[in-house]
Amino acid sequence: MTLINLRQQIDEIDTELVALLGKRQVISDEIGKVKKMNDLPVTDELREEHALQLRSELAEKHGLTAEEADRFFRAIFAISKKRQA
Repeated sequence: MTLINLRQQIDEIDTELVALLGKRQVISDEIGKVKKMNDLPVTDELREEHALQLRSELAEKHGLTAEEADRFFRAIFAISKKRQA
């Protein structure tokens, strides 16, 4: 495998990740609308911590550390909360 080939594979994965993040954000935006309609807070700390725990466990099954997953999803959650605010 060449460096060019490996980088092409990374580019393809990144394209898929961006598409999935976009789909996730559409749903998150809808959640924000429901929260506003029901006068609910943007942040649900219990839900967030539970979600982080589940994603950390999942990440460890796929070769990532819990810390890596935690950082990744905290960044995604921060984007969603900012857009919902």
